[in-house]
Amino acid sequence: MKIIISESQLSLIKEALGVPNYILDAAEMLYDVVEKDIKSIDSIEDEYEFDGDIEFEGDAVFTDMQALNTFFPGGTGKTKLPMPADLKAGIAYNVNEKLTVEADFEYVFWDAYKELKLDIPDGPNFPLTGAPLQTGSVDVKDYKNAYLVRLGGEYSMEKLALRLGFVYDMSPVPDKSLEPLLPDSDRLEGIIGLGYMFSENVRVDAAYQYIKASERTVTSPTNEFPGTYNSTANLFGLTLGLGF
Repeated sequence: MKIIISESQLSLIKEALGVPNYILDAAEMLYDVVEKDIKSIDSIEDEYEFDGDIEFEGDAVFTDMQALNTFFPGGTGKTKLPMPADLKAGIAYNVNEKLTVEADFEYVFWDAYKELKLDIPDGPNFPLTGAPLQTGSVDVKDYKNAYLVRLGGEYSMEKLALRLGFVYDMSPVPDKSLEPLLPDSDRLEGIIGLGYMFSENVRVDAAYQYIKASERTVTSPTNEFPGTYNSTANLFGLTLGLGF
């Protein structure tokens, strides 16, 4: 669910949720810009998106357990993932008739993700331990709040549009929760793109995005998967737009 709110409502929500003061200051500066040069502002928007939960349920089936097959009967497994609330503010500014620049700020309340709990029926007790081998689990996450900053611009000519963008994406994953399943870290992203209008009804857009994740080193006993994590990604996009 999304709600578009006013400046005063936005401030009240931010204060109630304990958002850092520098975010409030940035929002005030954003509105000051609007008041000083309203004619050059193409659009401005603040948005608060409420959190929620997604529930998953399915049948767990264990195979190739050989002698241990009896102790893993499977059953219905359940888990729940939180979808964190986030707060967004953005502005588009027309520098001139051809050049438009945009800036967006997003604050994500990742602290809602405390743990990943898997519920599954216990299997029969294992004779050597007196406890079931098949049982539910709780994986502590304790994510922290994080933010993203996006900057971009588009230079439009008669048929051609050139685009450039930059993203800083702060990781919400603390050292103790870093794992191969999600080797997350702060990311810097650069994007270039272009669009070309062949006619009023035919348009082609292409983009390239380079993502560089900062290197992270975690050690035991703080982390169960000690090591050095780093990654990069190259993403390409191509779309064809047809109008009728």
